Amino acid sequence: MQSVLYALAMKVLTNDEIKKVKEMMTVTLLGQLLVEHGEFKNMQELIRDGLLSMETAAVRKHMTVEEFQEKLKELNLS
Repeated sequence: MQSVLYALAMKVLTNDEIKKVKEMMTVTLLGQLLVEHGEFKNMQELIRDGLLSMETAAVRKHMTVEEFQEKLKELNLS
């Protein structure tokens, strides 16, 4: 999708406009990563407080328990 957008942008936008589009896409990706981190952090806190089981948290994220635990490690939340 990004490639198509860039190819189209190259034909109709100036270099400054292309840079702005690229920055906006980066911010969007960063925003998505921050939201994901926050979701996992909240789930981890609920698990720690005994309000949510690891199994239920994994199901909610459409993961196995092992995948969920690995994601917590990846996000430095374990």
